[in-house]
Amino acid sequence: IIKKINQLVKNNNAVLLVSILPESGQPSQYKNYDKPNKILAGFLKKEKINYIDVLPDMVEWYKMNPGQVAHWPLDAHPNQNGHRVIAGSLYKYLKNLEFRILNFE
Repeated sequence: IIKKINQLVKNNNAVLLVSILPESGQPSQYKNYDKPNKILAGFLKKEKINYIDVLPDMVEWYKMNPGQVAHWPLDAHPNQNGHRVIAGSLYKYLKNLEFRILNFE
């Protein structure tokens, strides 16, 4: 499905950016917690699809905010904290992209 979406996006002269979001709960508390993200990132790299993996920023957030959560307790959706982490990851990606464009890379 991702390959088809990417082709549709390319056909419309746009660029696809996939956000890889971690599962709910404190990500680093599980063994191999990053395995699903690594598998998906490998696929996206192979297909040359842009992506942001939010997991490293989420792990860092949990380290800096012990006892707090970034997802709603009854489901896996990000809460206000989670949305801040996701927005921060996106911001860093876009700032880096802006830098590369301005420096003609």
